[in-house]
Amino acid sequence: MTLSLWNDLERVVAFAYNGAHAEALMRRKDWFQAVGLPSYVAWWVAEHHDVDWKEGSERLDHLHAHGSSAFAFNFAKPFDAGGNPCRLDRPAVEAKTRQNANPQT
Repeated sequence: MTLSLWNDLERVVAFAYNGAHAEALMRRKDWFQAVGLPSYVAWWVAEHHDVDWKEGSERLDHLHAHGSSAFAFNFAKPFDAGGNPCRLDRPAVEAKTRQNANPQT
């Protein structure tokens, strides 16, 4: 498991599904056995909160058991920082993807 912190959903989606990370995702079946469980979980973290492996595992288990919720969600059914269902801002994802590809611009 990998733990990483991001400022917004659009930025992590832009990173995860484009560039080198996207290429690695396409090959994940070469390296990992499919087990029918969620492979990632997202949730909002309060400023200065230290995230640890135990919390990540609990959130991933919750997503598997209960589906997407404000406590633990995926990008297909995300929640905003206020706990409300939301949609990804696709134009923002595209802009951040371009920014990632050209960090000098």
